[in-house]
Amino acid sequence: MIRRNRTAMVVGVLGLAGIGIGGCRSYHPGWYEGDGVLTALPTGRDGAMEYDLDLPPIDLLKPGRHTFTLKRLPKTQLQAKLSLDEPSPEKLDWLDRGRVRVVMTLIESETGQTSMKDGHLAGDWATTPESWDSQPIDFAGMWFRPERHHEYTLVVDVWVEQRVENPPPITATPRISGGGFGTR
Repeated sequence: MIRRNRTAMVVGVLGLAGIGIGGCRSYHPGWYEGDGVLTALPTGRDGAMEYDLDLPPIDLLKPGRHTFTLKRLPKTQLQAKLSLDEPSPEKLDWLDRGRVRVVMTLIESETGQTSMKDGHLAGDWATTPESWDSQPIDFAGMWFRPERHHEYTLVVDVWVEQRVENPPPITATPRISGGGFGTR
């Protein structure tokens, strides 16, 4: 009788330890530290969450360097990209005429490992297949899987190689997104 209770107690303690260990695998967006706002939405499948980190918008027709700090990201497959604000075919034409070149660099602070995407937005960066009718258009950057407690620096350099007269305002939001079903 004592042996059975002891076995039940050991199984119960191991079960609680398993819950605790499993709980450590989950991620809450409130743990994120750094620039921008991180949101999480459940996918409804496998209990996985999709994450979206919006950073402050940048002007694509003004040369400059934009540096963002990212700490405690979820440990899942993520993609760094640029989302064109208020997209239209005319704005893509302006980006082409100005020969707007963007270099996006992601640096992992612990190891110094660097990933980079470099090219003209209108020709070298792949876009998402969404329509241009006021729907978001993403310029795909690079994929990465962050270590949860590491710090990352995202640098976005913008060059305008050809001066254009009277362009409309063209901004883009640097974003980090990913997660969801099948990405753990």
